[in-house]
Amino acid sequence: MIVLRLLGTYETPGPFPLDYRKGFMSLIKESLKAFSAEEFERIYGKRAGRNIVFNCYFGEDMQIDKENENIILKSPSFLLEVSSPDTKLIAMIYNGLRKNREYTVFGSRIRLKEIKPVNTLIRTKDKIRVRSVCPILVKSSPDSGSRYLLPGEESFYGSLNHFCKVRYEEFFSEEFKGSVELLPLELKRVVVKHMGTYHTGFKGIFELSSSSKMLQFLYDAGIGIRTSQGFGMLELVS
Repeated sequence: MIVLRLLGTYETPGPFPLDYRKGFMSLIKESLKAFSAEEFERIYGKRAGRNIVFNCYFGEDMQIDKENENIILKSPSFLLEVSSPDTKLIAMIYNGLRKNREYTVFGSRIRLKEIKPVNTLIRTKDKIRVRSVCPILVKSSPDSGSRYLLPGEESFYGSLNHFCKVRYEEFFSEEFKGSVELLPLELKRVVVKHMGTYHTGFKGIFELSSSSKMLQFLYDAGIGIRTSQGFGMLELVS
């Protein structure tokens, strides 16, 4: 079986800071490095692992401690989902996470309880309905001020297509001649603290239209920018 997406269950007492993503970026990097220093250098040495996407799910009953900027877990377990269109890479991350079963994230010790593949294949469809499980970030070009964009804004669709096309062509080494269309269904604007600064994106349900190969790529690699930093992961909506 070809593995493209992993779901890990971790145990921890918590808490985690609101700016938690860099801690899990470190976990993924160190797990890959522990398994293959050569592969770590290939992925993170130049382009910062742009075809990896991950998300942490802390549970519906988690609470936000605004005063201390912490996430308080009500359950002793949480989920870490990691995805990539690079089957060799995701296999190495899988083995690295199993090898690196205990890790400390911002002072909280986490322990891997279970990890399993959760693949989804998009076969002949040219349109899918998806939900973003973490915020999606899209930015305008530096010539346009390099600001965050939301669906409906003038430059959004051009910028979205640019990022999708560049990443697709870089990964497959072939030209993408089509386009990516995003139809909002239930979206909301979100502001997220990451790496000490605030980033504006969106979450919710929308339709994506493109070639089946591009749709599979976006599902596996994430959509938008900063996907390797915990943004842009998708799940199918039936």
